Amino acid sequence: MRGVARCAPNFKRPPDLLGPWEIRSYQLHLATVRDLSPGKIAVAVAALQFLYCITLEIDWDLDLGRHHPKQPKKLPAIPSREEVATLFGSIPALSHGTTFSASYAAGLRIC
Repeated sequence: MRGVARCAPNFKRPPDLLGPWEIRSYQLHLATVRDLSPGKIAVAVAALQFLYCITLEIDWDLDLGRHHPKQPKKLPAIPSREEVATLFGSIPALSHGTTFSASYAAGLRIC
């Protein structure tokens, strides 16, 4: 409800009178002006799709599903050589150090 209610004031008319171009410009407004995350934009678009397709039963294709912004992929933090050496140097038992170094060399990480 909130996503649909926030859409109407931008165009100064009820949401049922808006067309696909207005909805697309609102989606761009969310991404650029309001600087929302891709997940929040997807929720707003889903609310508008529900309003138009289910509640208002409008048969024209909004084509909004194709324009969902992608979630940015986050790269894992990679420790430096000094950090790894400090980690392995702080392990007191040789058997534990061997296990940790084998796990690290195999690429096994706990995130």
